[in-house]
Amino acid sequence: MSLYVCNTFWYVYHTNRELIYPKMIEKLVPAWYNHTMHTLPVLIVFLHLILVEPESSPLPMKTSMIIQTVFHVGYMFLTFHDRYMKGVWLYKFLGYYAETWTRTLLAPILLTFVIPYIYVWIAYRINDELRPTVTKAKRKTTGKVSAKIKNKKQ
Repeated sequence: MSLYVCNTFWYVYHTNRELIYPKMIEKLVPAWYNHTMHTLPVLIVFLHLILVEPESSPLPMKTSMIIQTVFHVGYMFLTFHDRYMKGVWLYKFLGYYAETWTRTLLAPILLTFVIPYIYVWIAYRINDELRPTVTKAKRKTTGKVSAKIKNKKQ
């Protein structure tokens, strides 16, 4: 989810900045805060993926896809519910991207299914690549630490 939010923010920021982070906000909110909110989470996710995830067994990919789908469908439902019941988009940029019916139908499909599935797939591929490397490094480190402890006891 963090990758999804951060990438969406930066994509809209670079294509039509006024929709998501108007220049007037920059006077109130420092640039470092913007990066803390929209860049740092990506780094934290990758650090977690590298340092923690290889140690644990991830959920089956199918389960992760179902969780992502349920979450995103619910989120899109609430977003569209607000739009049609209250007449306002929760996020201004969604109104810009949903100007036509084609866009109104395609945008939720991309935002709800395609993009989250791509992120889940990438995460599982990274995990598959890193798990053997991290496990091997951990065994090596654990062995050295165990040897030092045994030597100190003697």
